[in-house]
Amino acid sequence: MDISVIIPLYNEAESLPELTAWIERVMKENSYTYEIIFINDGSTDNSWDIIEQLKEQNSRLLREIVDLKLENERLKTRIQNLEVVAKLIERSGIR
Repeated sequence: MDISVIIPLYNEAESLPELTAWIERVMKENSYTYEIIFINDGSTDNSWDIIEQLKEQNSRLLREIVDLKLENERLKTRIQNLEVVAKLIERSGIR
């Protein structure tokens, strides 16, 4: 692989198809092998849906998509679980 294009984004649903097409065109013109990695930083528009559509259209190119909003929710859940365990341990007197 020649190039990894990493795209952090927040509420960029409208620009994603055009950006992806531009990247694909430039890479093909220069005969580069490449991947596109989208990092969705908690968008509140439909950026995630657009990324999924782009991935379906060309899964070979879109190797990774990261939804930080989803990851943050998972992290919050883990923290909440740890807090519950810590309270149970505290109440039980275990040290």
